[in-house]
Amino acid sequence: MKEFKINEYITLRLEKDETNIYVDNVKFLTCKYLLINIPIEQIEYFEEIQSIDEASDTLGKSLEPTVGFDGTFHRKNEIPPEIEFWGHCSNLQVWYENNYDTRLLHSNLAFPLLKKLTEVGDPLAKTIFQEEICKRFESFYPTTIKYLLAGKFLHFLTEEQKNSLLEAWITKDIENVFVFLIGNKFISQFGEQYRPIILEQFNRHIKIREEAYLERELVILFEELGISSQEQFILRLISDDYLLKDIFKIRQYPVPKGDELGINYTHLNVLKELCRFLAVLSEEDVVFKTVIVNQVRELFESQSIGILFSLLRYSFYKLLSLEDFESMISQEDSPFLKNLFDYLGNDKMMEYFDSSLVPCDFLYQYLNKELRTLIAESIKQLTDYRQSQVIIGLSKRINHRSCNESIKKFLSIIGKS
Repeated sequence: MKEFKINEYITLRLEKDETNIYVDNVKFLTCKYLLINIPIEQIEYFEEIQSIDEASDTLGKSLEPTVGFDGTFHRKNEIPPEIEFWGHCSNLQVWYENNYDTRLLHSNLAFPLLKKLTEVGDPLAKTIFQEEICKRFESFYPTTIKYLLAGKFLHFLTEEQKNSLLEAWITKDIENVFVFLIGNKFISQFGEQYRPIILEQFNRHIKIREEAYLERELVILFEELGISSQEQFILRLISDDYLLKDIFKIRQYPVPKGDELGINYTHLNVLKELCRFLAVLSEEDVVFKTVIVNQVRELFESQSIGILFSLLRYSFYKLLSLEDFESMISQEDSPFLKNLFDYLGNDKMMEYFDSSLVPCDFLYQYLNKELRTLIAESIKQLTDYRQSQVIIGLSKRINHRSCNESIKKFLSIIGKS
C-alpha cells in the first residue's frame, strides 16, 4: 500500500490498485479515474477556461472509463494504477496549496470534500467554504451552478449572500436563471418570493430580444425589395396595390406535401414584424389604414392556404374590422370562405400542431357569435364529403385546453357536437 499525506486532514492511499481519499483517517471517496487529460497540442484551446468544470465540458472526460458488456471498466488510454495514484496526489496537493481553490477540482469532488473538511474541523475549510460556494456560483457556469443547486450547497450561505448572488445572476444571465430556478424548480434555494421578480425580468428580456430581432428582419425584407427606408416603404405601400402580395409570395407558409415539413419560421418572423409595423401605421393615418385594409383583405380572399396560414399565424386579421369580415363572409361564393374551408379541409396542414391551432384565436376570440353562425351555416351548405373534411379540421384541437369549449360550441351550431 502506498500513502501520501496532503495535510493533517487529507490522506490518499493506493489500495488494491484503487486510489482512496481519507478525511480525518476515515475513507471518504474512491477515485475511479483521473478526471481530465489535456493533450499539450490542444492547450491553446483552453486559454479562456476558468475551472476544471469548464475544461471537462470543453474537452470531455478523456480518461473516464467506459463499462463493457461484462461489467468491467475500459479506458481509451490505460494508465497504470500507481501513476494514476500520483496524479490524484498531485491534483489534491495543488488544491490544498492554493487554499482549497475549487476551480482546480471538479465540483463533484471539490465541494463534498470541502464540506467534509469543514465538518471534521479543518479551520481553513471552515474559513473559505462559504466564500468558495459564492465564488464558484459567481462564475455563472451552468454545469457548476447545476451541481451547487442540486447539492443544496446554497443552504450554507446567509440570506444576504444568496440575495447578492441572485441579483448578479439575473443581471448577467436571466435565461439560465429562469431555466434553473423556474424550469428545474430550484427556486426554493432562494425563496418563492423571488418567482414574480424572475418571471418579470425574463419576460422583459425576451420581449427586448424579440423586438430587436424582428426589427433586423424587417430591414432585411426592405433590402430584398430594394427599399432603403421605412418612409420609402410607406410610399410604395400607398402607390403599389400589390406590394403586400409580393411580400407574401416570398414569405408565406409553404403548404406541406407528403412527408415534407413546411414551416419556415425565419420567413414567418418577418411577417410578424411586418404586421406589428402595419398596425402602428394604421393607427396614425386614415389613408394608410385604408390602403392596408384593402391589401390585407385581398390577401385573405386570395386562393392560397399558405398565405392564409401566415395571416392567421401572426394575427393580420386584427388589421381588419368585424364589418370587413362580415362583408367577405356574406358574399355569394365567398372567396374568403372557400380559402378558409380549403385550409381546414387540408389533411396535411391539419397534421401540424401549429397550422391546426392557428385558426382558433381568429374563429373563437376575434370573430363574434353572429359571424361564427354565418360561417357555420355556410359549412352546412357544403357537400357531405367537403363538410366532413372541414369538421375534421375544426376538431383537430378538440382536446386543447385553450379552445376546447369554444370548438364544441361551434360544432354544435353546425349540428355536429
